[in-house]
Amino acid sequence: MKSRKKIMMLVYAFLLITTCTIAQQINNPYNFPIKPGMQEWKELKTHDDMLAVLQIPENTLDNMSTEALVETCLNYPLFPDIWAFNSYQEGIDKAISSFNGFQKLLQHKNAGVELLKRYQKINMDD
Repeated sequence: MKSRKKIMMLVYAFLLITTCTIAQQINNPYNFPIKPGMQEWKELKTHDDMLAVLQIPENTLDNMSTEALVETCLNYPLFPDIWAFNSYQEGIDKAISSFNGFQKLLQHKNAGVELLKRYQKINMDD
């Protein structure tokens, strides 16, 4: 009887922990708390400091939908840095290695589909 009670307590504890740790998917792009134009941004001393403050917290990153992650990557404040290299590929490779949002996006199997959807929303007449 005591053993059955212990097993039931373990099952309840497992269910409680599982229920509490299931994170809700984030469907909104990440709002970078520090970005160009802000006083905090002006106080950053190096490019490495800028890269550091733009990293998305892991718990947020792990729960972002692909659509939210695509928007976040397109809004990445240092995205224009890709043009500062000898080739587009070199710039993109550097951006990927420097920003955890790009790294995570590459892991999403539906990233291409979501990027295409975003591209199709662009008005080419503008």
